[in-house]
Formats: sequence, C-alpha cells, structure tokens
Amino acid sequence: MLKIEKTFRFTVIGFIFMAIAQVDFINGSFILRGPSSEMRFIFLTIGITVLCTLATLYFTFKERLKLFFNLSIGFVIFHTVWFMMGLVVERQNSIPMKGSMPLFHEAFTSYINGDFIIMLIMNVMSLILAFLYFITVMIVILMIKKCYKQIMTYWLARKD
Repeated sequence: MLKIEKTFRFTVIGFIFMAIAQVDFINGSFILRGPSSEMRFIFLTIGITVLCTLATLYFTFKERLKLFFNLSIGFVIFHTVWFMMGLVVERQNSIPMKGSMPLFHEAFTSYINGDFIIMLIMNVMSLILAFLYFITVMIVILMIKKCYKQIMTYWLARKD
C-alpha cells in the first residue's frame, strides 16, 4: 500500500507541475501561447526532469514505468486540452480564469466532435513520445549514477 501511495504522490506532483506551467496566478489567467508560455514550458520540463530524477532514485523499475505511464497520460490529456483551448480562443495569448468554463466546455466539445481516428492516432503518438521522454530521462539519470559510482570507485581504489 505504501508503494502505491508513493507513486500516487509523485503522479499528483507531476500534475501540479503541469498545472502551474499553464496558470499565471498574479494576473489570474491561463497562458495559452506566447513567450510566457514557452518559458513556462521550459520550467515544466525542468520540474518533470527533477521529478523523474527523484523517481529514478527511489522507485523500482516497475514502479517507475507505472509512474511514467501515468504522467504520460496526464501530459497528453493536459496538452490536448490546451491545444483545443488555443483553437477555441483564436489568437489570444491568455484567457482570464473567471468565466473560462464555457471555453473549456467548447474545447472539449470540439475535441469530441473531431475526427475520431485522427484524434486517436495523434493522442497515441503523443502518449508514446511523452513516455519516451520520461524513459530517456530515466536512462540518462541511471547512466550518470553509474558513471558517478565508477568514478568514486576509481578514486577510492587509487587513494589506497
């Protein structure tokens, strides 16, 4: 039960990173595109990379795969919603938080009414790409960890 709880916490933290990357709390608006959105996406990537680092260090391989799969699904859903919102509110960089529910409803409606096969293919491709991103981060972190251990072993052996 503790491992499921830990995986759930990490997944929630990942979703919080995704939400924070799209919300401007000072101005009370959702950021859809523009320079601010690009910078926030960079911060989101850094945050998710740190989360992957912690998961790589503290979880077993199977738990990591479950966590990264959950985060990939969340990533695809989250960015599909923002993409559809961008189509609904043409050429706006941000929308205010107050009164934005009808826009979200219209975005979901246009997503559901879209061509199902194309949407399915695009979502599966995005899911695979997001999952590969998490796996790549995990592999790089494991390589760094392995190199660090080898360097430390070399220096300790050389010291003696």
